[in-house]
Amino acid sequence: MPRALYLGYLWRGLRAIHLAEGWELVAVGLEPQRLLTRQAKRYCDENGVPTFDARNLRNNEQLARLLAGDGGIDLIVVGAFGQILPKSIFHAPRYGAINAHPSLLPAYRGGTIIEEQILAGESQGGATIHWIADDVDCGDIIVQTPFLIDPEHDDYQTIFDKFHEAFELELKSLLQLTPNRWQRHLQSPGGDTYQLRKREDAAVDFSLSAQTLSRRIRAFGWRGWCSVKVGDKIVEVAKAKEVPFGGCADPGYVLCAEDGIVVATGRNAILFPDWPSDIILKTGMQISGAF
Repeated sequence: MPRALYLGYLWRGLRAIHLAEGWELVAVGLEPQRLLTRQAKRYCDENGVPTFDARNLRNNEQLARLLAGDGGIDLIVVGAFGQILPKSIFHAPRYGAINAHPSLLPAYRGGTIIEEQILAGESQGGATIHWIADDVDCGDIIVQTPFLIDPEHDDYQTIFDKFHEAFELELKSLLQLTPNRWQRHLQSPGGDTYQLRKREDAAVDFSLSAQTLSRRIRAFGWRGWCSVKVGDKIVEVAKAKEVPFGGCADPGYVLCAEDGIVVATGRNAILFPDWPSDIILKTGMQISGAF
C-alpha cells in the first residue's frame, strides 16, 4: 500500500488521500501560523490523522523520522504550503513529490497567484497538479482543470473555493492509479513568475479607477489589508463592486449612503455592499484610504 505524506492546509486534498482505497496517509505537516490551517487541523484531529509542526522543514526531526522510518514515504503531496521544499526532501520519496497550484501553468507561477489573477481581470482560472522540480512551479504537469472567473465580481474566497474543489477532484482521480502510471507533460515555454505581494499593494486609493480599486479590494480584502478612514475610525473592507457614475465628484466623495455605500473614484464609483452598520456615513461626506 503506497504511503503518502501531506504538507499544507488544503484539507480537501488530505481528505482525498485519507479516504482513498489502497493508500495510507501517514501524517500531515502543518504551519500553525498560517491563516487557513485551522480547518485542516480539525479534520486531522477528528479523523485520527497524525500531524506535526512543519514550520522549519530543513531542520525538522519529525519529518526526517517519517522519511527514514519503517516503510518510508512513497509520495509527498503539497497543498498550499508556505515553504519551498529542499531537493533532499522532494527527492526522498519513492515516487517524488507533487504540488497543487491555483492556475493553469505555465501561467502565473509563484506566490499570491489568485490575487494576481483578480488584479489582472482574468476570466479563466484553473487548478494544476504538477511534479515538484528544481525550479519553482516548473515541474511536469500531471493534470489540469480550468474553471471560469467572473473578473468583476469574484473575490479571493470564491476563486480559492473553485480551486480547492478542483484539486480534490483531480487528486481523487489520480489516486485510483499508482504514481508511476500518472501522465507527465512538459510545461510549455513562457509564463511569468510573481513575487509575494505586500500590504502596501492593497492600499485603498480612491483616485484609481473603480475597476482597479474593486479588483484590489477583492484580491486582498480577505487578508484584512484594505482599510478606509472615516474621521478617526478605520474600517476594513473586503467586498467592493464598480458601479457607473457619469457625474463630477472628487475621489472619496460619498455619493450614496443607502443600501451600501457608494463612493466616487478616479473613474466611475465603487460600492461597498457590506459596510458596517455602526459606522455612519452620509451623502456628501469625504472619506479616504487608510494606508
